Amino acid sequence: MDFTPEERQEYIGGSDISAIMGLNPWKTPQDIFIEKLEDDPKGLKETDYLYWGKALEESIADRWLSERSREGYNIERQEALSTAHPTKTYIRGHPDAIFRGWKDGQPIRCFLEIKTTDSRNASNWTHLAPPYYYVQLAWYAMINARNYENRGETLPDTEYWFAVLIGGNNYKDCQVDINSNDMDLVESKGDEFWKEHIEKEVMPEYDEPDERINSFLFPHVEQHKILECDDFMKKKVDEYRTLKSAMKNMYAQEKHLKELIKNKMGEAQYMVYGNEKIASQTEYDRTSINWEEVAKNYESDSDFNKFVLSQTKKTTIKSLR
Repeated sequence: MDFTPEERQEYIGGSDISAIMGLNPWKTPQDIFIEKLEDDPKGLKETDYLYWGKALEESIADRWLSERSREGYNIERQEALSTAHPTKTYIRGHPDAIFRGWKDGQPIRCFLEIKTTDSRNASNWTHLAPPYYYVQLAWYAMINARNYENRGETLPDTEYWFAVLIGGNNYKDCQVDINSNDMDLVESKGDEFWKEHIEKEVMPEYDEPDERINSFLFPHVEQHKILECDDFMKKKVDEYRTLKSAMKNMYAQEKHLKELIKNKMGEAQYMVYGNEKIASQTEYDRTSINWEEVAKNYESDSDFNKFVLSQTKKTTIKSLR
């Protein structure tokens, strides 16, 4: 089940908890805070990584099932529905896959979380899953356990697994043990974040502001408002001005040197010093398209050339060392 960005603002999900706990290398608690409260949530931008990660889920799940079948599991996949905490509606989880059946003559359930990553991250999967993924599965385990507890039922024998495809051709899986202490921890962290930050609309503390934080906290400028600064901020403004001036001067110097080199190279593609190539230049055509006219007048049999505004030749200089 896919939730809209607006629907995801109503709860903390498994993919949120690692950032809330400060374990996620790509997101911060402040990012989650903004995602839950911003007026126009955009959701995740579709990238090749996200596309292929989702497209390969079924194949990875099939491979995991075949591995377990060889080990004597007699299990079948069941629909993995989004499940909420029985008493805290802002806690919700949606595992990638759930399997139910038999192992060694005993009933068994398996929660499977499916990941894809590139070969540069292979070392993160040497033995067990990275901590930022472990807490995601612990989140699902906690929700599952709380629902059984709320019904007064005994939690059935449950296993928790990761399956990962590394670099497109290196499959690994691992079972992880999730204990009650870890379930309590992720629940308390999620509970605290929701009550102290989302409900109260108080951003978590941060060491350094970034563009997203500033845009969220201060979306508008109050005209004619004046802020008196202290010595520290005066120093920072001076540093900023110095840096901007230096960058401007460096850009001017870079442009001057580039044209000097181009003038000396003339029509040569390479410049050499001894036996070493030290610079090159490439000529290419850049075509500009009138996209407004395309939107208004393009038809399948149109001559696309009539929408070409200009063709200009560009020459680039590249340092080779």
